[in-house]
Parts: sequence; C-alpha cells; structure tokens
Amino acid sequence: MSAAASSAARMVRAAGSTMPTSFNNDGQLFGLNLFLMTAFMCLGLVMAARMCRAIWANRVFDQPRHPVTIWRLAWLCAGAATFLRCGTEAMNLWAWSPVDVTTTARVLMAKRWIDPIALMFAAGWMVLTILSNDAMEQQLCKRPYPINMWASLPSLRRPLAIVFLSLFAAVGVASTR
Repeated sequence: MSAAASSAARMVRAAGSTMPTSFNNDGQLFGLNLFLMTAFMCLGLVMAARMCRAIWANRVFDQPRHPVTIWRLAWLCAGAATFLRCGTEAMNLWAWSPVDVTTTARVLMAKRWIDPIALMFAAGWMVLTILSNDAMEQQLCKRPYPINMWASLPSLRRPLAIVFLSLFAAVGVASTR
C-alpha cells in the first residue's frame, strides 16, 4: 500500500489541522513540544557523539569492565535513546502537514519503526546502570571525592546555544501555523 493511501494519510487528511490533533489547535503547546523535542534531539546527538569520540580515542587504554568504559557506554546509550526518541517526535511535528499527507504518513511510519530502536538504547542504558551500580558506588566513594563541576561551566555554552536556537525556530514555526 502506498503512503498516500495509508490509514495514517487518511487520518492526517481528515484532521485538516496544521498541527497534530492531539494538540487541540493549541499553538503554544505545539510550540513548546516542537522546541523541547528539537532541543533534546540535538542534545542527545551531541551526548552520544561525545561518548563515541571518547570511546574511540581511548580504545587502546580502556578495558571493557573499567568503570569509565561502562560509564561512557551507558551515557552513549542514553544519548542515542534521547536522540532517536525525541528526533522522531520532532520529525513528526516538523513534517506535519494536511497538504502533504504522503510525507506526513511516511514520517509517522518511520517514527513507529525508530521508536523500538530508541527503547533498546534506553534499555541498554538501564541495564548497564543497574548492573554496574553497586561497583560504581564503591568506586566513587574512594578518595579523592571532590569534583569541581563549576570549573566545567563554560562547556554548557554549546548546549545552551542549541536550546536557544531550537526555541527560536519553534516559536517561529508555531506562530506562523
């Protein structure tokens, strides 16, 4: 069956709304969701990519059972799950169009195929965290404890830029629909 004749396309065509019907034509709610899903898609990608780079750069030194390796893999899974889940929802919101129901139907179907993959990454993150929790707590309780997180504050510049760019884009789209 073609995307144009699918039940998803019929549903979008019947809705006739410039935003998914679950928003009940509330442009502010649509804009908020568009903003957050877009921002967290980007942030999840940045986190996953950062962990991939760290894993690759330290592949010679890191051992599979080393705490930092487990930590990196867990956060890679969390970032990938966030990227995929929020990305599919952002893609759905950006692509929604009663004028182009074929594209919207394809995006809805892609979303349904990608969501289980995102949940598998989320499951990997949870499994790694649960299995390593006790040993990780013991490792983290060893001296020296202090972590000066405030010294890393400048590293939030890029993520905040992503958040603000996503906000401006979402406000623009939501206000013009």
